[in-house]
Amino acid sequence: MHSTPRTGTEEPLLSICDLRVTFGTPEGQVVAVDGASLDIHPGEVLAVVGESGSGKSQTALAVTGLLARNGTSEGSILWKGGEILGLPEHQLARLRSEEIAMVFQNPMTCLNPYLRISTQMIEGMTMNRKMTRTQARSACIDMLETVQIADAANRIDRYPHEFSGGMLQRIMIAMSLLRRPRLLIADEPTTALDVTVQMQIVQLLKHIRRKYGTAIMLITHDLGLVASISDRISIMYSGQIMESGLAENVFSNPRHPYTRALLDAIPRIDQNDGELRDIAGEPPDPASRTSGCPFHLRCGYRIASCIENRPDTLGSREHAHACHLSNET
Repeated sequence: MHSTPRTGTEEPLLSICDLRVTFGTPEGQVVAVDGASLDIHPGEVLAVVGESGSGKSQTALAVTGLLARNGTSEGSILWKGGEILGLPEHQLARLRSEEIAMVFQNPMTCLNPYLRISTQMIEGMTMNRKMTRTQARSACIDMLETVQIADAANRIDRYPHEFSGGMLQRIMIAMSLLRRPRLLIADEPTTALDVTVQMQIVQLLKHIRRKYGTAIMLITHDLGLVASISDRISIMYSGQIMESGLAENVFSNPRHPYTRALLDAIPRIDQNDGELRDIAGEPPDPASRTSGCPFHLRCGYRIASCIENRPDTLGSREHAHACHLSNET
């Protein structure tokens, strides 16, 4: 695990407070994010971890203003101290083009299969940074080399189908970094890649952070994947933050039963019984939120308060959790 010392006095680059994301559907209102709060400091890597449907991606889309048409967001999202939730689209578009970049999990849905990679990369450079095509091409080749695309000067003119999934993800990361963003949001960037390529992408993200000082918000369901890259971790479940803190604290001393269950579900070579430990039950329906802890139906430690009341978040930025049993669990 990587940990970057913080003085605690610097302002967060991104600060999300009590974010609530809802979607209007024919069946009624669906709550995807239910009062989530987190922050990211300059140059920091924050991993947001949770099962599918926990609200991780919708949190990121709320930050970038890319929610679906039927989605609305409430709360506060501060970027360098200024409120960006509710900004007009043209201001959000400028923020996305200059300071916050997002890499999605399936690069094939983001790249036009009928256009060469060079065309898709250079177009954004000439439009947003007023470069000549020659200057833009040179900058694109340099960035492809940064993300370790071999023979970039020749391969830049190929079509997306001529690259593997791992190479396409590298290209998407390169396209995002061309704008020199302060924050890179990587939404499940290793999904559908084999284990070796997954680790290559993680190493690439570490290299990017070192070279450019880019803050990274890594969205994933895989706790094992983030162990070697994250400064801090936020564990998300059913739209809420269950536990957060320095990576070493969360891994060495998990305080929330959900975090412990996630860690227990990771295959380990030192488990003598050889069995995989899953989490019993299913996440709650986002269309029917309850007032208590969302994990209580699957938690072996639940008490009456868990069913009736939502727990407060206890602790500090170094380690906090939301559980009625506090440290007694």
